[in-house]
Amino acid sequence: MRSTVIALAAVFGFLVMPATGQAAPAVLHDIGVTSSDLVLTAGGCGPGWHPRRYVDRYGRWRVRCVPNRYY
Repeated sequence: MRSTVIALAAVFGFLVMPATGQAAPAVLHDIGVTSSDLVLTAGGCGPGWHPRRYVDRYGRWRVRCVPNRYY
């Protein structure tokens, strides 16, 4: 009885396996053609700003966004 159940599970497993081979296309054609509305900025600070790294009084490194006119 146990060997029959294992054999049936193996047969049904092999029957289902090819059906799930192509679930979705690898690359959608519309993604590469359209332009993006994303604007890349330095360190996530926004246009006209950049990250400034410094050490606080406890010795930990911190990051602050400063305008581009500061170094």
